Amino acid sequence: MSRRKSRAVPHGGKAVKGRPSANLQAAPASSAEAGVAHRSQTPALAGWLLPLLLIGAGVAAYHNSFGGLFFLDDKLRILNNPEIRQLWPPWTVMAHSSRPLVQLSLAINYALGALDVWGYHAFNLGVHLLAGLTLFGVVRRMLESSRLRPRYGRAAPWLAGSVAVVWTVHPLQTESVTYIIQRAESLMGLFLLLTLYCGIRGACSPHPRVWYLAAIVACGLGMGCKEVMVAAPLVMLLYDRVFLAGSFTEILRRRWMFCIGLAATWLVNRLPFAWRNRSMGVRGIGELRPRPGGDDPRGRARYPDAIAQRE
Repeated sequence: MSRRKSRAVPHGGKAVKGRPSANLQAAPASSAEAGVAHRSQTPALAGWLLPLLLIGAGVAAYHNSFGGLFFLDDKLRILNNPEIRQLWPPWTVMAHSSRPLVQLSLAINYALGALDVWGYHAFNLGVHLLAGLTLFGVVRRMLESSRLRPRYGRAAPWLAGSVAVVWTVHPLQTESVTYIIQRAESLMGLFLLLTLYCGIRGACSPHPRVWYLAAIVACGLGMGCKEVMVAAPLVMLLYDRVFLAGSFTEILRRRWMFCIGLAATWLVNRLPFAWRNRSMGVRGIGELRPRPGGDDPRGRARYPDAIAQRE
């Protein structure tokens, strides 16, 4: 019969027999606690490091575009557009444009720096960077949803950051950032992503009404930037169906007011055209409105240089 040997470990300079070391007992617990702490610190680290990386990458990619000149439609909508020469009252600035928020943004740029092209490019880049940060939030929460969390949950911040950085610096984005008047595209994209982000947050928030209201407001603002924003309510509905709800019936049962609010923004998309057509007699969406006292229904008397360049 083998005898069980007693363990001896130093304790206060003396050997203690028959007792396992307290340090040996604490070691596994300490390792587990360290692992949990490391995992909890990783999302926090990604939460501030990745947005900074995205901003830095965007500035590095587009900083040399700030000296770009006005060209093509910039001359029509900025250089030869007296309606942006005054910022107040803002509703007067927006009233005669089919993209009122874009017109207002140009008026703000003119109020701050007149025709200094640097400010216009800075605004475009700022909108683009905000859209990239919003995309980071959308993709991260998508990967952390109940359907994708088991597979991508732990890596969600880093994957979302990679997607957002690549999107921010991708060459396909160049025109919407460096071509000043194409801020209509960037603004519309920003508000579409904000609509998605706020809708996603509302679905898992204890105060969903605030987030849903923010999503509806963002959707309505996007309608005032570019007409293709009409797709935003449908994109939100499809995202809801794929990642949040089990069926369209469940969506209508749980979030019917949110759906109606998003659908109502389609009316906002048509208001600028209705107002412009009524006040200025425009017959088509792409038609320039006539000048008071002008002799050309397409506005040649007002925009001679820009019209000649467009033709």
